[in-house]
Amino acid sequence: MKRLLFIFLWLSVMLLYGQSWIREYNWWDLYNDDDWTMYPNPNVHNVIPAIGGGYLLQARIEFWLSEDQLFWVLDDFGNVVHSVHTNSGSSYLRTLTSNGVDRYYSLFYNGIVFEYDIELNMLSNYDISSINGITGNRSVNELLCLDDGFLLVIKLDSECHIAKTNMNFEIEWISTGVWTSEPFNSVIPCNEGWMAVGGRSVCYYSSTGDLIWFYSGYDNSKVFYDAFTSQNGQIFVAGYSTDMFGLQLFEVDIDGEQLNPTSDSIFNLGTGKKKVVEMPDGNILAFTYSSNSLDILHCFTLDGAYLWGRSFFTHDNYEFGWGKDFGFIDSTGDVLFCMRSNNNRITLVKVDPLDVSVLDTDQAPLVSLISIYPNPFNRELNLDLKFPENQYQPVLIGCYNLKGQLVRSWTATNSQILTWNGTDSSGNQLSPGVYIIRATSGVYCTVSKILKIR
Repeated sequence: MKRLLFIFLWLSVMLLYGQSWIREYNWWDLYNDDDWTMYPNPNVHNVIPAIGGGYLLQARIEFWLSEDQLFWVLDDFGNVVHSVHTNSGSSYLRTLTSNGVDRYYSLFYNGIVFEYDIELNMLSNYDISSINGITGNRSVNELLCLDDGFLLVIKLDSECHIAKTNMNFEIEWISTGVWTSEPFNSVIPCNEGWMAVGGRSVCYYSSTGDLIWFYSGYDNSKVFYDAFTSQNGQIFVAGYSTDMFGLQLFEVDIDGEQLNPTSDSIFNLGTGKKKVVEMPDGNILAFTYSSNSLDILHCFTLDGAYLWGRSFFTHDNYEFGWGKDFGFIDSTGDVLFCMRSNNNRITLVKVDPLDVSVLDTDQAPLVSLISIYPNPFNRELNLDLKFPENQYQPVLIGCYNLKGQLVRSWTATNSQILTWNGTDSSGNQLSPGVYIIRATSGVYCTVSKILKIR
């Protein structure tokens, strides 16, 4: 019995790490007023887990005669810990990654890699084409950190390759080329080799780049754009039919060299960037626009049952970040993604999927209106309210159970600390478990989890 209680408490505490919010970052704070005369054009590109915790957000700003990279190191709640801007090359940012210890790497589409330390001081830059004598029409579309070097996706003229380099980006082997109209969008480890997906092609390579088999979507009008490994080790590929534009999942049969659809079309795709990941509960999350709704997050099961969709169109945010790493699921199961807009805003969204039932998707931006302690709590919980600057509307606070039912509510008109004794609106003590606190004031909102224990 004690063991079961411990497991329950441990799972409940893990749920508390989730919090939903939307943050906006002012890139102009990093520049002087004179820089505005250079016609700045900012675009957000990537967000990844930061080394040591939190997140690293990357943007690029184009001036009339120069271009910069911008970085924000953020804590788990999206607050800025550190921000810098550095000079960059004249090409689009493709990928941002780290070795998880002490280095960040930023890849440009033209094959230039910038290396940074943990404080984002630039250490080196590498021109992959010059280092390896590559000429002709080329682009570099992916950079994966390995223990002894890097894995690259390189498109040379009309053929796409994967290549292994050492730590100085000198190529040790390059794969057999595959003709494709588009570069590989996704490369993942597969058995002891690699699975590469992009355009009409799905390729299975050995650990040294030998092409083991090749699947073409030209025969059945299929386009493939992402791949992932499920929790049971099975490889899945995401794609769509060019005649219907409906998202489909395909289970990869390694030995049979086939892709087997797990369902019919799940929902109709719109234009723009697309990404598919597996969630901790085994369901699938697609970052993509739909042609028949405003939703940009879509959750469904492996066999194609659609569960929910979410929209986050706030302050004219209309497009995912331009880089490959514009969104991911973090170690706590929360969803993060960055967005760009027409009005110079750079936005980061963090969503706890368990908040779907109580988070108003039209409410934004989310800010830290409230601090909650102690959490977990037994007899009393303190709700420390902080009014945003120039915000004079009342704060409306609701406590919800995980079914989305409102069990207690409050209204506050100024910054203060409310003490709650864990009762519902009728004065009855709530059962132990996880609840959600949602605080709103005008266009501002914060959603957090709490744990009530015995």
